[in-house]
Amino acid sequence: MSAHDALMSFSKKQLNKPRTNRKKNKAPEKEMVKQIISWSKSNGMDLDVIEASGGRNQFGNITVKSGYSDISGNDKHGYAMYIEAKAAGKRNTLRANQYVFLLRKIKSGAFAVVADNVQSLSLYYYGWLEFKENGQHERAVKYLIENLYVPKQIRSSDGGLF
Repeated sequence: MSAHDALMSFSKKQLNKPRTNRKKNKAPEKEMVKQIISWSKSNGMDLDVIEASGGRNQFGNITVKSGYSDISGNDKHGYAMYIEAKAAGKRNTLRANQYVFLLRKIKSGAFAVVADNVQSLSLYYYGWLEFKENGQHERAVKYLIENLYVPKQIRSSDGGLF
């Protein structure tokens, strides 16, 4: 069999194979965003989904810089909130610029996290809020930093930061 015949045979087999969609959920992060917005509404929060592409969107409006959280707004106490949504089990896909953004917001006193499920988001929020309500602002900051995933791009070889 010549190379041409082999290639034609292979192509014919490939064309006759039924196409299967291996990925069941084409937008798992968007599903997480919906769940977070639903959770926020049931907890009296005012959050918005943000388009972060670093340019102009289809309507000509300026969008925010890449790295800005997927969701931002405030809770019912007026505290600023920034949530980077990830698909379930994908917190480790947090990029360095997203980490730096969240860290800046945490240090300014805001609630800022990366969330891949609503249960842990709720635990982080209410744990943080308890410190804030008890006047333990530095402990609230430390709590969020301790629970913030550090992307491998900014970890040093010994496990430390930068």
